[in-house]
Amino acid sequence: MLTPIWCATGALVLLWWPPPRERHRVVDLSGEELARRRPRWTPVAAVVVLGGGLLLDPSVAVSAAIVAVLGIWLQRRSSRRERLHRETTDLLSALSAITAELSIGTPPPAAFALAGAELAERDSTVSETMRTMASRAALGGAPRAESSAVGGPIDPQWRRITLAWEIAHESGVPIKDLLESVRSDLAARRGFAARTDAGLAGPRATAAVLALLPILGIGLGQALGAHPIAILAGGGMGGVLLVVGTALGAGGLWWSLRIADHVVAQ
Repeated sequence: MLTPIWCATGALVLLWWPPPRERHRVVDLSGEELARRRPRWTPVAAVVVLGGGLLLDPSVAVSAAIVAVLGIWLQRRSSRRERLHRETTDLLSALSAITAELSIGTPPPAAFALAGAELAERDSTVSETMRTMASRAALGGAPRAESSAVGGPIDPQWRRITLAWEIAHESGVPIKDLLESVRSDLAARRGFAARTDAGLAGPRATAAVLALLPILGIGLGQALGAHPIAILAGGGMGGVLLVVGTALGAGGLWWSLRIADHVVAQ
């Protein structure tokens, strides 16, 4: 009797799962209210969970939902990592272009606008933020962190750029020197993060192997004739063990990757 409830809950989780932050960032940068679009596979996944779960034991449906949530988190984690790499690369390119323009006497607002224009073809949020900062400065205002990509993966770097602009405006220090310092710091941080990430490849692989090891044990038991799949999928105590084991395996992998990502972020 609980099977329809679990299946409906899983389908609702998929349908109401919040969209990625990138979609909210577009609203912040453009100032327009955009619809909360979801990935095309979300309704399909919800139907699969609801329809498939109704034909299975509740414990199997719950375990499948746990694995599905973990898969969604892993996909979003991968997207965040790719976005961080892309935006860091774009910001380094933009800072190089800005300092080059400043070295030949280009005014800072124009230098920021030119750097944003160079990145426009990449459909980069860095390009949008650079042009927004240039527009504010051209109108006599000081670009603030709130006018850029606040909450994004490179938000601290935007704050440093804003601070450099304010220091140059208030104390007369050449903004070119300050932005070169920001770029050097960003390049050093990126290099350190890359080395740390490479060093943590082993622990990440170990966590993945440990999470998948129970599947190997189930396969060996099935090959030896112990029929663990029938026991785990048959409900009762086997179903409880299936849910607990799936939750512990998924939780262990999630926690291990969170620890590794936190170390890299530092």
